[in-house]
Amino acid sequence: MAEAHGPKSHLLQWSLIFLLGIGVGGGGVFFALQTSTNKTNTPSQTTKSTQPLNPTTHTPKSYPRSKGYTKRVNRPLGLQHALLLNGGGNPQSNYFSHHLHLQMFSELLKRRGLAVDEMSLFSTDGTSPKKDRLVAIRRPKDWLFEGLPEAQLMDASKLVNTTMPGMSMRPAKKRSLAQWFHDWKKTSKGQKSQTLMFFVTDHGTRGKGPLGNKIELWGEQVNVKEVRDMMKPLGKETRVVSVMSQCYSGGFANLLYEEGTKVHGNRCGFFSTLSSREAYGCFPETARAERVGHAYRMIRAMRRARTFVEAHEMTLLTDRTPDVPLRTSDVFLRDIVRRAAKKEDTTFHVFVDSLLKKIWAKPPALVAADIALLQRVQRSFDLPQLTTLRAVWEAIQKSRKRLQSIRAFEGWKNLDDEVRQRMLIRFYQRDPGLGHDVEKEMKRPDLDEQTAKIGTHLYNAYIRYLRKHKAINKRLTSIYTHKQRLDVRTYQLQVREAALLRLHTLLIRIAGRVWMMRHGRASQKADLKALLECEQTSLGNKPVEGALFADGVLSKKALERQRQKQKQYAQLRRLDDQSLMPSWLGIVFQPLREGWHAKFEKLAPGASQVVEVGSNTPAEEAGVLPGDIVVSFDGGMLLFSNEIRERVMMASPKKKHYMMVYRRGRFKTLTVTLKRRKLQQDSIGGAGGPDWEPDGQEPNTRVFGLRRSRPNAPQKRETMAPLMDIDGKALSVTNAKGPTMLFFWATWCAGCKAMVPMLRKLYQRYERKGFRILAVTTDDMSELKPFLARWGKRFPFTVARDTQGMYSRRYKIDTIPQLILFDHKGKQRLHFRRMPDQLASTLDKQIRGLLLR
Repeated sequence: MAEAHGPKSHLLQWSLIFLLGIGVGGGGVFFALQTSTNKTNTPSQTTKSTQPLNPTTHTPKSYPRSKGYTKRVNRPLGLQHALLLNGGGNPQSNYFSHHLHLQMFSELLKRRGLAVDEMSLFSTDGTSPKKDRLVAIRRPKDWLFEGLPEAQLMDASKLVNTTMPGMSMRPAKKRSLAQWFHDWKKTSKGQKSQTLMFFVTDHGTRGKGPLGNKIELWGEQVNVKEVRDMMKPLGKETRVVSVMSQCYSGGFANLLYEEGTKVHGNRCGFFSTLSSREAYGCFPETARAERVGHAYRMIRAMRRARTFVEAHEMTLLTDRTPDVPLRTSDVFLRDIVRRAAKKEDTTFHVFVDSLLKKIWAKPPALVAADIALLQRVQRSFDLPQLTTLRAVWEAIQKSRKRLQSIRAFEGWKNLDDEVRQRMLIRFYQRDPGLGHDVEKEMKRPDLDEQTAKIGTHLYNAYIRYLRKHKAINKRLTSIYTHKQRLDVRTYQLQVREAALLRLHTLLIRIAGRVWMMRHGRASQKADLKALLECEQTSLGNKPVEGALFADGVLSKKALERQRQKQKQYAQLRRLDDQSLMPSWLGIVFQPLREGWHAKFEKLAPGASQVVEVGSNTPAEEAGVLPGDIVVSFDGGMLLFSNEIRERVMMASPKKKHYMMVYRRGRFKTLTVTLKRRKLQQDSIGGAGGPDWEPDGQEPNTRVFGLRRSRPNAPQKRETMAPLMDIDGKALSVTNAKGPTMLFFWATWCAGCKAMVPMLRKLYQRYERKGFRILAVTTDDMSELKPFLARWGKRFPFTVARDTQGMYSRRYKIDTIPQLILFDHKGKQRLHFRRMPDQLASTLDKQIRGLLLR
């Protein structure tokens, strides 16, 4: 996702939906007013258990399992007013999920007894009739076109005007919000003990420091400092309870401070994640079997909870996304402990662990409920008993290494893109008229209703074709499922990391509360007490019965699909990472050169030549030699370019397979026992390494499917065959006029094609200043000519043919697309193996820097 919207990769979202039905995104903002005549109870300190906690033998029964920090007593719901905010940003980023959260929350407040005229709604452009919200309709088989040029024809998204029947909407602008705070203070004079609750369902962006984090309004943004200034007219007597679910929402916990470290005891809140992390839960689709994210979970929890703390704890245990829910007192206690560690001249983690070591010996009753919550989180997410920050941080680092190694492997994704592209071309050969219409439509600069009609026609025709050709359908589905399993494992590791970060936050909270009890000043204790009372704001005694608007309305079939996906998810958790890897042969290959098929008429159309054989690989053990031409695998002739890769990856490991090769004028059948490809922990620059490597550092990767006998052996540039353009002219990375970028791609690579628009903009922006892009490929002219004729000016780069694959081996191009940036002297400056979220801005910055030299 772009910085403003959190991780919004639709490919990943629908990858997860295929097995889990879950998606990703960001959250929202909500305000409400309460008049209270009763004293708010302080956090419970009645638990008398002082039994020592042994991390290895302690059982959860030693501490209470209460869902809140206080005993449940009768508390009235005293809400006077509610303010709901959804800025939206712009029509393309204002999603269906935002509208859903507003509907659910307004319904919740009605069930709690609040009248419609006691709610104020700030949403997008207010009552303007212009279309301001994106609604996407996804079809079950849309994944067949993901990443392909035809995907633009499949987009069934539409813009609609947002309305809330029975409620008046105001524009989500800074001026409107500031005026509302000012006017409300005037109308509420004379009322005491007022509580303002602030709920946000929106996008968020990260600023310079937590105070710079922002909420998206309509066409503008508002940061922490500006929200704090808006609240100043409320004074100290008005309590503000925030519930925020946008990305980087944890930065708004700093609303608790008036100036510097001076605490405003009547400013508290509950936030979806840390100030440095994106949030999940935004989606434009209406047809979703499950709803996810902090806003959704918090609203559901508030239906049953009697206090905000109860709702927060329920969310902490049930929100199974990579969010890290926290509350204002967590941030306050963390800051207190950090200042104490600095005063003791020790590191933060060492200081916290020293406090925890004393606590576990004899846990005070004050933190009994916090310890119980810690253990419930461990059980809920199947985590080991970790009782120190050091142990938690080591577990986080281990999880990140696993995640990094899985993300580095893109074999399933590349294979899926290649086969889907190949099968679609094969379909066009059966229906050339439709293929012509599709190609013509994609060349048009503007897409309209006619585009949607052609897209629908293509979708329906292709689905009918796959129903008739079940073998092709099974082949596509099988490869896609393998890719999805890897995507789901990636998501599982992200959720595990988030669960560990929740433990991290709770351990700091426990240490902070004990430090405050023993060493805190009277003013600090008073501040903490005020914050805890604020967080204990009552939601009333009576739970909300029944489903909220647009919530829980699932058919029996949808519920059954949800149960099946959960079952598949549980089964996948039991598999180790290695079992998700494909089979591996251990060769570097390339398509046959031009004219070879005419020279050797007996060779299969998809025959590939072996360029290199790795040592200690299945290929070497089977007797494969460089120069061999692979003709068939397991009795099936290779009909398409690069088909050998698909055959090997989909074959069963540790079983005998038969591969026919053409060697010195004879056909020879070899017996091969494949192995499963190993995950490389150092596949992208070492554990914890960057997404790109500056200053020309040599990539620490391996050639796809090849384990080199001498991985660090130097390679001489002067022995390499030069790159050639399509006219046979030699090309060089040295360019006295300016920097050069190598774009490693292929005509069959859907991911490469998806990058072309972004690279084209960079090229057009800096072309006159000497910047150039060489599109390096090993494809032969029979594949390049129709591609270039089809794309025309949309592919303005110089095509550089790496006929012998030497540049691909030199720079260890194991997957594509990859980008390498050189300065005007030919010195390597950057190498992108994985594409980060902010690739365009990073490249733009680096290119401008090289042009200024």
